[in-house]
Amino acid sequence: MIKSNSTSLKLLKLAKYLLWIGIILSLVIGILVFTGSQAVKSMLSEESQMANWVTGIVIAVVGSLAAWLISFLLKSFAQLVQDTSDIRNGVPPRSGKTVAEKPLLQRMSKYWGFYLMFIPVLIFVAIFHYAPMFGIQYAFYSWKVIGDPVWVGFANFDKLFKQSQFSVSFWNTIEFSVIKLVLNTGLAVIISLLLNEMVSLKFKKLSQTIIYLPHFMSWVVTASVFSLLLAPSENGLVNQLLIRMGVLDKGIYYLADKGHWRTWYYIINLWRETGWQTIIFMATLTGIDPGIYEAASIDGAGRWKKMFYVTFPALGNTIITVLILNLAKIMNLFESVFVLQNDSIRRATNVLQTYVYYQTFNAGASADYGYTTAVGLFRSMVGLALMLICNWASKKVRGRGIV
Repeated sequence: MIKSNSTSLKLLKLAKYLLWIGIILSLVIGILVFTGSQAVKSMLSEESQMANWVTGIVIAVVGSLAAWLISFLLKSFAQLVQDTSDIRNGVPPRSGKTVAEKPLLQRMSKYWGFYLMFIPVLIFVAIFHYAPMFGIQYAFYSWKVIGDPVWVGFANFDKLFKQSQFSVSFWNTIEFSVIKLVLNTGLAVIISLLLNEMVSLKFKKLSQTIIYLPHFMSWVVTASVFSLLLAPSENGLVNQLLIRMGVLDKGIYYLADKGHWRTWYYIINLWRETGWQTIIFMATLTGIDPGIYEAASIDGAGRWKKMFYVTFPALGNTIITVLILNLAKIMNLFESVFVLQNDSIRRATNVLQTYVYYQTFNAGASADYGYTTAVGLFRSMVGLALMLICNWASKKVRGRGIV
């Protein structure tokens, strides 16, 4: 019988002890902060003492997760040490697992170069995505630019539901995102079908390149180009053409008119994003078995019938998948709206993220960071709910979730 490696046993014991010590310590500190013990009160301001329960819960949860992560990494390393020892002794690894089932650290050691390149991305995500989550507590404060945060509980959430501009921004976010998603996906499917039917390979590649190019333009450049094209002055190409055709008597500033802005917003999005979305559908079309088309030809089907009865049905699952995956991201709408806005139509076209931006940076000394944090937290919770719904729908449709 081969003895277990002493180092791996020590690491396993250490992982076990660190897990329990970390959890217990986090819970104790969290409970002390939650209950507002005298020792903790002496280190906190009066306003912070009122938020003891929020801070206590955050400390307990984050501390416990950190302890579990450290314990998991130590256990993985211990298994790696044990399997390495077994291999050196000429016996199969103790874990008896395939390469795909090996401990995380053992798999990482094989592809260490890739993980080394991943470290900057991990640091970026940790600093700019996870670290700011500690600021969630300010959703329960009133925090002006000048002065210390003041605990207000759920007053910020009560305020945002009473603000008419918040309601307008929320429903604009839903409307813009959903309509844009449906239009972009629908047009991408149509273009993919047309590209797939092209006989000339050179013309097909040229067409694909032309419709892909707009995606690589930044939204700032895109907005600048269309601002010139749609300008009411003599530089506005669209207005000059319509005037010369007799459709208009004078130029219209389309991006400053509430009645026209939404229409042009969808057109600009279609021009910029549709070509890029065709890549997914084209990849699906290349995977269709040519034998199916041959069988359809034998049955007397022409090009149109092949398209409707072979090609289009093959795209069914991909279309549903794209809709589900993008539906989970409909709350992340900012840049495309922000760069096309101006003072004339801003209040009518605000979405949640532009609303937060203007409330934070254009409100001067009256800006309340607590209120805008509450709006951001609400947006995140709606996004989380949508993601869970889409994950459930994805499991039903594809047999696997998106998370």
